[in-house]
Amino acid sequence: MSQTASHHPFVQEFERTLARDKAYIQSWMVSWEYQEQRRRRKKTYESGLPQDFYQFQGKEDLQEWVNWNMSLPQPDYFPDDTARHLITLAAQRDLPLFRKAGVEVDEQQYSEVLGRANMQDYRLAHFYPTPERQEPFRVMDFGSGFGRQANIWTQAKPGVSFLSMDAIPKSYCLQRFYYSQFDHPFKEYMADPEKFTVDFKEAIYHLPTWRFDLVPDNSLDLILCIQVLPELSGKLVKYLIGQFHRVLKPGGALLIRDGASWLRTGGGFVLDHHLAQHGWSLEFRPHVMDPADIHGTTRIWRKQDLQVLAAKQLTRKERLSRMYFHFDQLSGGRLGKLLRRFA
Repeated sequence: MSQTASHHPFVQEFERTLARDKAYIQSWMVSWEYQEQRRRRKKTYESGLPQDFYQFQGKEDLQEWVNWNMSLPQPDYFPDDTARHLITLAAQRDLPLFRKAGVEVDEQQYSEVLGRANMQDYRLAHFYPTPERQEPFRVMDFGSGFGRQANIWTQAKPGVSFLSMDAIPKSYCLQRFYYSQFDHPFKEYMADPEKFTVDFKEAIYHLPTWRFDLVPDNSLDLILCIQVLPELSGKLVKYLIGQFHRVLKPGGALLIRDGASWLRTGGGFVLDHHLAQHGWSLEFRPHVMDPADIHGTTRIWRKQDLQVLAAKQLTRKERLSRMYFHFDQLSGGRLGKLLRRFA
C-alpha cells in the first residue's frame, strides 16, 4: 500500500498504527483491488469525485465522497409511506453535519438518493419478522465508505453496538471524522490502540480490518457488506468470510448488497457459491432487477445454527408420514383409499 502524503493528524495516526501493528498486517489485508487496478490503468473518475484513496486531506474530502454516493441510482424499492420517516431521520442528522463540514448538497436530492439508500439498507435488515434471538443489536458495517450506515442504525435502534471496519486510509479517516460529529458515544481504535476493547455498550466502535482479533467469537448479530466484497481480492474475501463466520453468533446474518448478477469477486470465484459451500444458508434474495428496482442485489445469509439444524431432523414417524403422503399423491389418492378400506 502506498504511503499517504497528507499531514492531517488522522493520517499521521493511521501511519503510526500501521507501523505499530505490522505483526497483524498482511499486504492483501490493506488493499482495495478494484481501485488499485484502476490506478494502474491510469483511470480516473470525473471531476468532483474521489481519485486517490490512499490520501486524506481533511473534511473537504467528504464533499467528494458524498458526490460519489449521490451519483449512484436509487430506484424506489419501498413505498414512500413506509420509507419517509427513516429518510427524514437520516436527513436530520446528515444535513446539519454536512453544512458544518462545508459539504454542499441539495436537500431534495439528498432525500431521493443518499437518504433513500440509508433507508433501504436499514429496512432490508428488518424486512421480515425473525425470532427474538436474531434481532440485530450487535452490528458490523464492513467497508463502511464514509460511514453512512451508522446514521440510521444509531438513531432508530436504541441500545445498538455498531462496529465499523475498514483498512483504506481515505475511507477510514473519513469515517473517523463523520462518526466524531455525532452526538453519540464513539470509540476509536487508533486514538488509543492499547486500551481499545469491544465491550458492546451502546456506541460506535471503529477499528481497522487487521484487528479482527479484537472482535470476540460468536458475538455479532449482523454484518453489513454494501457494495464492497466484489471489489476486493479473492484472498481477502475468503479471509473475511472466515472471520465473519467466526464472529457471528449461530444464526447470525450476513447482509450483502452488490452487483451479484454482473460482478465477480477479485480472483474469479463466485461469492455466493463460496458461501453456500462454507457453512452458510441463503435465507433471503428478492426477485428484483438490478438496478431497475434497487441498486445492487440483496442477499441475507445465515450462519448455520446447530439447534435449528437439529430441529429440522425428522423423527421416524414423521419420515413415514411424509413417505405415505408422497406415495398417496403419486397414486392419485388410491393408496389412502386402500388403507382406509382395510383399517
